[in-house]
Amino acid sequence: MKRSITIYSLDRAFRNESMDVRGFLNFSAEAGVEAVDVGYYWKDESEELLLLPNWAKEYNLQLGAYICRNDFNSSDPADIAFQCGLIEHAIDNAALLGIKFVRIFITWFLFDQTYWDIKSWLIPVLKNLVAYAQQENVILVIENHGYIGNASVELLDILNEVGSDHLRILLDIGNFLLVGENPLDGIRALAPFTVHVHIKDFRIVAESDSEDALTTKDGRIIVPTIVGQGDLDLEGSLTILHQSGCAGYLSIECEAPGDARANTIASLHALDRTLKKLGLR
Repeated sequence: MKRSITIYSLDRAFRNESMDVRGFLNFSAEAGVEAVDVGYYWKDESEELLLLPNWAKEYNLQLGAYICRNDFNSSDPADIAFQCGLIEHAIDNAALLGIKFVRIFITWFLFDQTYWDIKSWLIPVLKNLVAYAQQENVILVIENHGYIGNASVELLDILNEVGSDHLRILLDIGNFLLVGENPLDGIRALAPFTVHVHIKDFRIVAESDSEDALTTKDGRIIVPTIVGQGDLDLEGSLTILHQSGCAGYLSIECEAPGDARANTIASLHALDRTLKKLGLR
């Protein structure tokens, strides 16, 4: 199984301005992965988009996915149009770079609403976006994320309603915890439609004063950790993905507090150890 790093795993390094996009590719090449996820950390987007293919070739890296940070958190037509604009821009950039997959979200949170409440306006929006992506020979991939559009039953419904091979899943092995779903159950349900994977870990705690702590729908508190140091079953997750025939990149997305570089490398090492244990590397 092939490994990648998503640029978001180095978010803290970008926020403290100790890394740029070319530096991220250099870091990833030195880490020994085969690919990277890129998107939205540009300093000069138009210039870096032109340079990125040469950088990827220089560092012998594939561009595995383009990430978009949209959020359909309002039914207001102007807000929906703005979010669609973000996604269409990401599709255009991916097409320019020759990237096959564009990661999108549904929404982190909508006050007092569920997926089923917003489905009537969300599905037509997604159908239009998928048609746009298909024209550009790009596949939209929804990441299970946040509190809406995360549970496997919701994502399976979206796939069924949209009904297109140009809409698939970017599976985050840890995010199911946010909506109270057993991660292995979620992975098992979505694996047949998964083309790209984010690898992370959470630890379930009794209480936490960490600014990174999250409260799940079923009232538990989770904090992000280095992969292999939390409560997720990485071995079980990878086994399900392998048995399903998933051939997508396994992309490290470590959100643990602290040194983003060191945490990402430690997470990659944990992934490698598990892959070797399973005979998958």
